[in-house]
Amino acid sequence: MKIPLSYLSLLLLGIISLASTCNALLTGYSNLPYDARVVQFLGDRTVQFLNAADSVKVYAHAPLAEAAPESQHQGYAQSQQSDTLTNRQRYALHQLLRSEGSYSFDSLQKSCAFLPQYAIAFFGTDSQTQRVDTLSVLLDLNCSVWQFHLADQAPFEDFDRVRDTLGHWLQELLPMPPPTSPSTASTEMVLDYLKANFGAKIAERMVAADSISAFLLNPEESSNDSSKLFNGYLIVDRVEQLESPKQQLLLDLLKGKEIKVAGAQLKNCTFLPDVGFRLHVEKEQYTDLLIAFYCDDWLLINANKQVRTDCRLLRPDLLSVARESFPDDAYLRSIPLESE
Repeated sequence: MKIPLSYLSLLLLGIISLASTCNALLTGYSNLPYDARVVQFLGDRTVQFLNAADSVKVYAHAPLAEAAPESQHQGYAQSQQSDTLTNRQRYALHQLLRSEGSYSFDSLQKSCAFLPQYAIAFFGTDSQTQRVDTLSVLLDLNCSVWQFHLADQAPFEDFDRVRDTLGHWLQELLPMPPPTSPSTASTEMVLDYLKANFGAKIAERMVAADSISAFLLNPEESSNDSSKLFNGYLIVDRVEQLESPKQQLLLDLLKGKEIKVAGAQLKNCTFLPDVGFRLHVEKEQYTDLLIAFYCDDWLLINANKQVRTDCRLLRPDLLSVARESFPDDAYLRSIPLESE
């Protein structure tokens, strides 16, 4: 019985494909090429580094915590570190990295505070410099954004389509501790928290602001006109200067209220602020405060430093200030005063 040549060709292709897959599992990475659009996005240099890395590890970050330089990875406090990845683990990772379907190239970039909880570190030799180097992929599961750091290159993109798959893979390597119940998290005066994070001098200036501007935001839209943005978020409405009672209420919150700090875990949600406030201290000096009521957290930005933490204890008062600042906004009126 003669076997048609076409069948033999298909059989040969199947054997080659199987051999390629087995070789990839043995060597730790896929020899199959990265999809063209991924190569265009990352660049040949980064793709070569990913494929040829000598070893790979995963780090868990505490992105809002302070840490000594030796306990940081890419500028973020390092909380855990995995063992060196096995060949099988590396192969599964490369299958995600190489596929165009893992990237949301056609989506609008999110307006979201990038606070990576994980980093994947590839250790190897840079093909361009011929020096030993590290390529780090920073991942923020809340924003579903990853950023690829190699030398002076750091492109970033959304990975919404593979968030669950990637999240499970990371959790298996480095399980994150379960969120602490809000009732067991310790509290701290807001002013003390500001002093600890920004220094006493800046904190005292914050709570003695000369004037405060308010911004109603639409975090799901953006604009190329920077005058229409507040820290990257689209401004729907604004109040150039709050009336004295509203301003004093907000400053009193910063001076005399408590927030949950030690043990408080941020909700697993994308930070999409509803309102923002700018606390003007002196000429051209200010602190920005962005509040996301759905997440029950706020982001404070002063100069090049930003801190984000739980603000559910302040939610009723913050929401009252927001509503009084923008009394005609139906969405703010629909937000419940108490956290759900």
